[in-house]
Amino acid sequence: MNPQPLSSKPQGIISSLLAPACAAWLRTQVSEVASLDVQIGAKDRQILSGTIPSVSILATNTVYRGISLQKIKLLADQIEVNLSQVMRGKPLRVLQPIEVEIDATIADADLLSSLTAPLLSGAVNQLISQVIALPDADQLLLWQKVKIETGKLTLQGQIQAGDRSIPINICTGIALQEGRIIYLAPLVIDCDLVDKPVESYSINLGDEVNLRELVLEEGELHCAGQVRICP
Repeated sequence: MNPQPLSSKPQGIISSLLAPACAAWLRTQVSEVASLDVQIGAKDRQILSGTIPSVSILATNTVYRGISLQKIKLLADQIEVNLSQVMRGKPLRVLQPIEVEIDATIADADLLSSLTAPLLSGAVNQLISQVIALPDADQLLLWQKVKIETGKLTLQGQIQAGDRSIPINICTGIALQEGRIIYLAPLVIDCDLVDKPVESYSINLGDEVNLRELVLEEGELHCAGQVRICP
């Protein structure tokens, strides 16, 4: 996929109708979004078949499946939609899976709030269960601070187990493997409950993700690559 740069000017009547329809569809896919800019990169005659040649999307302060994103840019091409229904005022629907080029930034505060999302909380809880023998099945893990530095990520929190409150700190580097595996190393988990330390851990993002860049910079995590979105 090689999407071309898009013009910021509407290309025609159909294009001008599709842009707000795309924006409305995108808002149904996220739980929060502060700003959303959609640009259609095509002329009317190019879209009459029901395929949008190219779409560019820029959104800020977005929450998708519990993951908070400070800024995200999406670029996709050859998107099959229900054009005839959209022209009659119906909501836009994507008819086939699409490969989306993604460029996203996650700040410290975004990552902290995202730790309760199923994707991240499941992976972190599974990691912790491998190194900590929790004293009480009624335990509760509360994250209090996330610090992103160049090449290093630190999580600070508390494990509430009965009437005990045990501090836990995780410090790690991050690398990308095979485009879909986040590799945490060197990994240090500092907690009085740790009984079998580990030096690394892998998180599989799934076959629908193919990242080419995952970088820890001062105050933010930057990622870029492709994601397959299914209707």
